[in-house]
Amino acid sequence: MTGSASSVLKTDTRLLSENLFLNYGLESLFKDVAIIAGNVNYIIFDIDDYYTVQQYITSTFKAVLIGIVTHNEYNFIDEHHAIYRIKVDASIAEWRELLILAAAGQFFPRSEKVRLTANERNVLAMLVKGMDIRQISCELNVHLKTIYSVRYHVLTKLGCRTVLDYQILSVSK
Repeated sequence: MTGSASSVLKTDTRLLSENLFLNYGLESLFKDVAIIAGNVNYIIFDIDDYYTVQQYITSTFKAVLIGIVTHNEYNFIDEHHAIYRIKVDASIAEWRELLILAAAGQFFPRSEKVRLTANERNVLAMLVKGMDIRQISCELNVHLKTIYSVRYHVLTKLGCRTVLDYQILSVSK
């Protein structure tokens, strides 16, 4: 991972991402826009790098984590340390607002918990058990396309890209 510091802020800002375009864009943003956000240390990272960044978090950790997301990725993370999230295409005004709220320890309003139907819970439970789509289709006596559709919608609701992401979530809880 690459790390760089911005001298525009009166704080230490580290961009932890292997995405060079993201790093360059954020560095330009912080150079072009003077953001006064108090005396807070920020770590800005691509949400895909969450598990890598997580290893650096300790109980004495004194920084604000900001995860950049492309959609509702990793909404399932029930973190012990506050993580602020911002969309990758956020405007400069949204960045300003986020940094000011983060400095004050406030959060954006978050969406409610995900609600799954009974059918979605059944399919998800079978996926976690390791059953493949064909086995689930036979077990529930429904068409393969229905199971693919249900799986896609469940994983989208949970903010996971794959069943593996969901299994990591299950193990962590």
